[in-house]
Amino acid sequence: MKWRVRIFAWALAAGLLIYAGACKPSQPAEDDVTFSDEGEGITESSPVPETAVPTSRPEAVPEGMNLAECPGRFGLLSLKFSADIDFNAAGASLHHTLGDGVLLLEVSEDKPQVIIQSQNPVTLPVTINGTVGDCSLSGESSMIASASGYCENGIVHLIIEENWQSGSGVLTCPDRNPANFPLVGAGSMTHRGADGRGEVFYLDWGFSDQNIGYMLEKPFLGQGGSGTHTWTLMMEPFQPIMPVSTP
Repeated sequence: MKWRVRIFAWALAAGLLIYAGACKPSQPAEDDVTFSDEGEGITESSPVPETAVPTSRPEAVPEGMNLAECPGRFGLLSLKFSADIDFNAAGASLHHTLGDGVLLLEVSEDKPQVIIQSQNPVTLPVTINGTVGDCSLSGESSMIASASGYCENGIVHLIIEENWQSGSGVLTCPDRNPANFPLVGAGSMTHRGADGRGEVFYLDWGFSDQNIGYMLEKPFLGQGGSGTHTWTLMMEPFQPIMPVSTP
């Protein structure tokens, strides 16, 4: 019986390796996302884009929103991550959940431009549950996140780096002993926003008093995979913020 379990587990692992490789997420045309298979971790934040930054206030600010000024040097912001992703391929139905985790961001420069960077990458846990044929699966992995960008007129542009790591799972099948096997992660992805300058967040005046932030959701789409990324940018409540003056 044991040799049959080993063969079954090996075959399943090989199938999931192919399945995971096929499920690299892709993003709609309006959002610039790049992927990389190089490396298993993120050690440095992406450099701030060299694209010329506009000096006029964008017109696309949500109606009725009163923007705060950008934080000054050494000011802090927090970027909260969460995601729910489903993969369905090769007889496997797996649900990945990225639990709420927070990346701390710091203003490293404020003249002539407010530059924002993560102090250090953060590793966030990922839980995996689902079925493979008539078997149940539970596992875990992690995602390493960092971000960098800039703020102008109360609008923050962040290039967000996510590296979805490999993990491990336990397969439980009827009339078989539980089997351990590796799970291959989706790999690295860089979210650069619609214009390549970063995902856009608004510093809504007063949101820190309410202990909430500006939430941005983007689809996670790919061959056999679907779901959402959710990011929430929050201003640290202890630092003073002022409304942006209007001309």
